[in-house]
Formats: sequence, C-alpha cells, structure tokens
Amino acid sequence: AGSNRRKGREAFLSVKRVFRFRYEDEINKRTEMENEFVMVKKDVDESYMNKVELEAKLESLIDEIEFLKAIFQAVNMRIVQGLAVCCSIPSPLMFKNLFCSSLGNRRAANTGSEHLCQRADHRPSTN
Repeated sequence: AGSNRRKGREAFLSVKRVFRFRYEDEINKRTEMENEFVMVKKDVDESYMNKVELEAKLESLIDEIEFLKAIFQAVNMRIVQGLAVCCSIPSPLMFKNLFCSSLGNRRAANTGSEHLCQRADHRPSTN
C-alpha cells in the first residue's frame, strides 16, 4: 500500500510539474502578447495622429489654393479689363466726337466739318 501511495504521489507531482510548466509558459506568452499589443497600439495611435495631422495640412493647402485662385482670378480680371479699356476698338462716332472736340472754337467752314459736328451733336436719341 505504501508503494502505491508513493507512485500516486510521484504521478501527482509529475502532473503538477507539467501543469506548472504549462501555466508559466502561458503566463509568459500572455505577457509577450500584452507587450506586443501595447507596441502595436502605440504604432496605431501614432499613425492615426500622423493621419490627422496630414489631413489638417491638406485642408490648409486646399484653402490656400482656393485663396490663391481667387487672387489670380481678381488680378486676371483687372488685367483683362485694363486691356479692354486701353486696347478697345474705337467706333466711328468716337472718332467723330474726337474730331469735333479738337475743332474747338476754330471755324472749318471751307471743309464743311462744322456741319458734321453739329449733326453728331443733334442726333435723335434711340431710347
């Protein structure tokens, strides 16, 4: 009966050692996984912050581009308007008015240009 107890005790201790080894092994694996999880979480958090920062920079750059487009369009419109004023094609009436105003008080009875100026001044309105 004593040898059966000893065999039973040895078997129990053997099983106990196996379970202790497995338990310690599982604890070590869990600790490793928790450490790895912390590192991965840190990397994910850092990546997310980089993403947020890049999105903010992108938004800022888009706003700046829109602002510069608006400035360009305003400057371009003024240039086009300036070109239209200084490079417009003069109308015949414009030449006639210039000619008449250059006559001033001079009399041009010989050429009949005085008569042209009077006709230009007394045209009926088309309103």
